[in-house]
Amino acid sequence: MKRENGGRLVAQKQHLVRAVPNLGDMINDSPRAKGKRDLLLRTSSLPAGLLQKWSRFGIEQLNSLRDEVESRLIAKDDSFVWRGFGRYEEIEAAFLLAWNNLEFEKHGMFSAEQAAYFSTALRSSGSLRVFFSRLVVRSEGLAAQEPIDRCFNFLRGAEFTFPEVLKAVEDVVNSVREDLVDYSFFARALQNWFLPGNLRTLEEFGIPLPLIQKLNQRLPEENPDEALDVIRQMVSRGDAELSPLEMDILNMNLN
Repeated sequence: MKRENGGRLVAQKQHLVRAVPNLGDMINDSPRAKGKRDLLLRTSSLPAGLLQKWSRFGIEQLNSLRDEVESRLIAKDDSFVWRGFGRYEEIEAAFLLAWNNLEFEKHGMFSAEQAAYFSTALRSSGSLRVFFSRLVVRSEGLAAQEPIDRCFNFLRGAEFTFPEVLKAVEDVVNSVREDLVDYSFFARALQNWFLPGNLRTLEEFGIPLPLIQKLNQRLPEENPDEALDVIRQMVSRGDAELSPLEMDILNMNLN
């Protein structure tokens, strides 16, 4: 089964590109642009490959991020040093490095603190219904629209932008001190909205996300094809965990 990380993500990638120097563009541009590129490479302490990989976030901004990381480590500030899922304070510290330095779409998040809060709320909620219920509190009618929109904006950012930002921060931190942090597990989980393994991809085959969340304990996490087979078997035998409406939805989308 081939896919490109979900069609929606391709547009998100294009949206990330900012009007900042891009090394890939400079390579094929005029002698003046090449000279600018060479100057950036000579004066930067970051590896050329890293600069080219993450140039969408701004070359000068990447250098600024490196300087801040180095300064914080010298000051014995290791709040951003973590692996795995990370605690709220650690996630906020990693996002803060990005917020302080990099150029990227914030998706309605006003601060690193807010991005970390929404991330941990999504992780601990277990379902989108609980996530929205926690963040759209004491609001009704039109008053609820703003927090609802903010939740949707965050989820769009979680699909691509925020994980990519964390990966860029990880690469810069590890260029200062080798193998110091590993945000990849958290970044992948955030991109999947904290569904285990590759189950998030089932949405691309017409399985509604609330149903994926409901059934995830019974599905093979790493193989979407096998997970689809399990769901088909549940539908064919009229599994008691599925309501008549859910059966109708699955029958319509799987056939």
